[in-house]
Amino acid sequence: MARLIFRNIFLVSFFLMLSTSLIGSNEHEVAAKDQNTEVSDHHVTNNEATHEEHHTDTSPLFFIIIAVIIGALTRFFFQNSPLPFTVVLLLIGLLLGVLGRFDYLSVFDINGMTFDFSFMDRSIQWAANIDPHLLLYVFLPILIFEAAFAMDVHVFKKTFVNSTIMAVPGIIVAIVLTAFFVVGIYYFGFGLGKWNWTIALLFGSVVSATDPVAVVSILKELGASKKLGTLIEGESLLNDGTAIVIFMVIFVGLSGTVDSDTSPIFEFFRVAFGGVAIGCLIGWLIIKWIKKVFNDMLVEITAIIAAAYLTFFIAEYFFHVSGVLALVAFGLVMASYGKTKISPEVQHFLHEFWELAAFIANTLIFLIVGVVIAERTVFSLNDFILLFAIYIGIFIVRAIVIAMFFPAMKKFGYGITKKDAYVVWYGALRGAIGLALALIVAGSDSIDKEIRDQFLFLTAGIVTLTLLINATTMKMVVEKLGLTKLAPAKILAMHNSNVYLQQSVEKNIENLKTDRYLKRANWKTVRNYMPDFDAMDIPDNIQEQSVLAETRRRILEKEKGSYWHQFKDGLLGGEAYNLLTGDINTILDEKGEVSLSDRGDIENLLKTSSFLSKAQNYPIVGAFAKQLFFEKLIISYDTARGFVAAQEESLKLLESMIRAADEKEIVQLQKIEEEINENKIEGLTFLRNLGKEYPEIYNAIATREAVRNMLNYEKHTVERLLKRGRVAKGEADKMIANIESRMKQLRDAPPSFELPDAEEFMSEVSWLKEVDHKSFHKISKLFKSKMFNTNDVLLKEDKLQDGMFILVRGTIRITIKDKLIDVLGPGAAVGEVAALNNNKRAATVTAETPVTAMWISSSDLKHLVTDYPSVGEKIWEITANRYAYYLLKDIEPFNKLSEAQFKKELRDANLVSYSVNTSKDLTGGFSVLINGTAKDNEKIISAPAILSNSIFEFEAGSKVLFIVS
Repeated sequence: MARLIFRNIFLVSFFLMLSTSLIGSNEHEVAAKDQNTEVSDHHVTNNEATHEEHHTDTSPLFFIIIAVIIGALTRFFFQNSPLPFTVVLLLIGLLLGVLGRFDYLSVFDINGMTFDFSFMDRSIQWAANIDPHLLLYVFLPILIFEAAFAMDVHVFKKTFVNSTIMAVPGIIVAIVLTAFFVVGIYYFGFGLGKWNWTIALLFGSVVSATDPVAVVSILKELGASKKLGTLIEGESLLNDGTAIVIFMVIFVGLSGTVDSDTSPIFEFFRVAFGGVAIGCLIGWLIIKWIKKVFNDMLVEITAIIAAAYLTFFIAEYFFHVSGVLALVAFGLVMASYGKTKISPEVQHFLHEFWELAAFIANTLIFLIVGVVIAERTVFSLNDFILLFAIYIGIFIVRAIVIAMFFPAMKKFGYGITKKDAYVVWYGALRGAIGLALALIVAGSDSIDKEIRDQFLFLTAGIVTLTLLINATTMKMVVEKLGLTKLAPAKILAMHNSNVYLQQSVEKNIENLKTDRYLKRANWKTVRNYMPDFDAMDIPDNIQEQSVLAETRRRILEKEKGSYWHQFKDGLLGGEAYNLLTGDINTILDEKGEVSLSDRGDIENLLKTSSFLSKAQNYPIVGAFAKQLFFEKLIISYDTARGFVAAQEESLKLLESMIRAADEKEIVQLQKIEEEINENKIEGLTFLRNLGKEYPEIYNAIATREAVRNMLNYEKHTVERLLKRGRVAKGEADKMIANIESRMKQLRDAPPSFELPDAEEFMSEVSWLKEVDHKSFHKISKLFKSKMFNTNDVLLKEDKLQDGMFILVRGTIRITIKDKLIDVLGPGAAVGEVAALNNNKRAATVTAETPVTAMWISSSDLKHLVTDYPSVGEKIWEITANRYAYYLLKDIEPFNKLSEAQFKKELRDANLVSYSVNTSKDLTGGFSVLINGTAKDNEKIISAPAILSNSIFEFEAGSKVLFIVS
């Protein structure tokens, strides 16, 4: 209840402030009109004068109140009307304007009774003389942001190229062609005698901007393609910005308020891209702010509302760039990146608020548009002829534009069909923005009055005709094109759902009959209220593949909904939600024609950037990179757990489908069940591997999830106690506030995890177990832990690389010239020879699985070998055995030995180090040069190499493994 009261207070406050701004900003127009009214009656008392002033001040507020009431009544009484809501409002506005224009709203004397309606006349006059900038600064931020914020960002991205084609090159072509048409009217002597090319281009920019409010609402009502509606709305959002930018470039040039040296093309790009940049910047700042807020509806929504208006104001007033494009950018940033930063409990009301704000704004705009058209347009009979000619002309122009770009638009994103193109063409309505721009022209003293009157009348007329003709017949056009016709598979799915619903209601009635309080009910009457669906004509030739695709699509929608509910309940993080929904949106684009499990390996979806692994080696950014690496692992866990939970919910949905399916459908549903189970197994496998390879991280994340679940349960329990009356409202509010403070604490400072220290890791290294405790502690301090993801490269062949790695967890593969040499597990050391001798790497070392390794720099390794000779000897021994195994395993007689036998022989081999140059006869058996060089008949051999059947001279520092075989 408290939240509801806060919401109502918030809405009332917002619209009262809006009303105040409307009143104050247009006061001078009303005052100007009052100066032309005879009010100089010497018998008017001071009280009467005060009363008259009071009426003047409040008439705009009265219009707003009446307009909102008219909007509500219109929506209530015209719900089933074939006329769109905005068209009805326009007609009512025209009627009010006509009444005001011909002074039908004044003082009436009927049978001696006086009725004074002058207050209504003053309100209409205020609306008729409204400042056009007010429409842009007050109403535009609401409509533009609401449209952008409510946009499906994924669908918008896919239609963005086509929307941009229509909104940028398309509208430029439309403006030029419209100007040609208008100049042609003048050239052939049909009118517009004072118009020139500049005015014609200005007119083209005004009437080329589309307003799809009515069309998009009709498409949604009819269940037409979401992709088509998004294309039309996306074009409108972008071309509003483009048209206003072009309009202002031409208008300021016409009015002489711009530097003549400024290039129009440069100015266009500055205004357009400058607006986008400002919108993105403010969006980023607001996201940073609301990220720190937790379930505070008033703070979050106030910040977003203020930011929407601030974006437009800063762009237009301070930087003189496109406020519309700034708002579009801001709205899209909030709808994409900002969606998961807004508290889940605030999301619903936020959308409700903007829907209500858009409803009130549209109500006011279309009523004002009607009043302005009826009150302010000046016209002659010839103007009406010109109006109908230009109305036809602009749609011919739009048809040319669509035909020009149709071949390109078919290839981008979702593409566009011919039927879609017809709707895009016919649905190009004109609305309030065009009229606002025309009012700006009408108020410019630098333009001839006859031109201004014609400009306003023609623009207002086109707005009226597109709404009265196109908007009212759009439903018929869409249905005629068959864009609302259901596919056979959807008809079957709906039929099955209807049957299932009827059966469920039947079972419920039978259960109700056993209720002792209801058993005497008139069940015949009750059955009259049962669902009564129209008989559906189910086609006989429904293809199994189409039914399978439709079922998959419904399962995917369920999975997508599961992700949102998990996020809303605090069980799924924002980053994981974005990852999963982005992935599923891509699959939904396939229309169910691919397997549910054909979405790529989840390991790839969750793969950590190799850059983070490499960055750990750099001293300054290493710690930061490691932290990002850990955060990515946390997101991976969150994503995999949410993925598995969604698959389980999908299986439950499938079970209900199977219960209502026939034998033929069951076979297909079982195939989908296998696909879902494959996804589930893959997710569970990933979680199991994560727990095995990063146990500390896994345990910390599991702890955080346990706390999060506990807090959610606690909150739901309090809500349940409140519902049952076990606690009072005030007590429940305090309890929930306490819970939410802990939720915020968990979000901002989740339970941390710590990797085992170096000593714990190093205790598993076999060749350090004989070192005394004090020395072991000192040696451990030289090592640092590093983490690598699958396929990350630890060491690169033929490259100089600092340091040696000791593998603690996971496995690595050793390759030479892309040939697999060996796979090593925990305890293996790699890179020691190159590190000690500053040599290039002999082989490439790659992570076979996620790897945790201890790293020591080359300089520290050299000190270690010097300070602890026994450790150095052990390192060389392990290295010698590994090199010998690589080199000898494929030659006789070693290739005939089993791996265990061969490794036993290597353990029995003798590693010799030469401190001075030494000659050795190796004519019998095999030896392996591990380090240094050997000379054989003037031929120099570098390590590692096989030595046999010759006399070799070894340089000082060489190490040789002698093998008896």
